[in-house]
Amino acid sequence: MRLLEFNARGGFSLTEFVGDDIPPYAILSHTWGADGEEVTFKDLVEGTGKSKAGYVKMRFCGKQAASDRLQYFWVDTCCIDRSSSAELTEAV
Repeated sequence: MRLLEFNARGGFSLTEFVGDDIPPYAILSHTWGADGEEVTFKDLVEGTGKSKAGYVKMRFCGKQAASDRLQYFWVDTCCIDRSSSAELTEAV
């Protein structure tokens, strides 16, 4: 399972956890925006996506998680690598 956290530069980083050793985390429940406006796994890996509307939602979720004393949070649009059919199938 991949989880997001704010990094030292104010951006996001992904951390992958395997097995049962998954820390507490927040989940963003949201309505998806227009095609191309949600931040994807690929955007995070490539360091792009800051201009997308979905980036604002991610920042809000990260701030709320921190306010609730949670280091990690999960957002479906970018924690799931949708280019991997196996991963996508497992997530669904």
